[in-house]
Formats: sequence, structure tokens, C-alpha cells
Amino acid sequence: MFNRFVPLFIVIGIFLIIYAFALMFIGDWENGIGYFFSGIAGLILCRIVLKIRKWWRD
Repeated sequence: MFNRFVPLFIVIGIFLIIYAFALMFIGDWENGIGYFFSGIAGLILCRIVLKIRKWWRD
């Protein structure tokens, strides 16, 4: 089931990073940094889950 949602989570993570840079560009640094780290954490979480699933199948 998670396989269907991995691309969606990756797209959301990339969108959060782009949105963070847009916020930082207009001067909202506090929210921009928060969204940036949220996007990075989401991408790292997807990577970890995919590695665990690959390890679990082997």
C-alpha cells in the first residue's frame, strides 16, 4: 500500500522545499526555515522507509 504513496510523499517534500525558498525570498524566514526542514525530513523519512522495506523483503 505504501508503494502507491511514495511518489506523492516525495512530491510533497519537494513542494515544501520550494515553498520554503519562496517564503524566505519574500522575507518570512521563520516559516521558511520550518517548511524547509519539514520537506527535508519528509524526504529522509521516505528514503528510510524504502530502505527498511527493501531490507525486510531480502
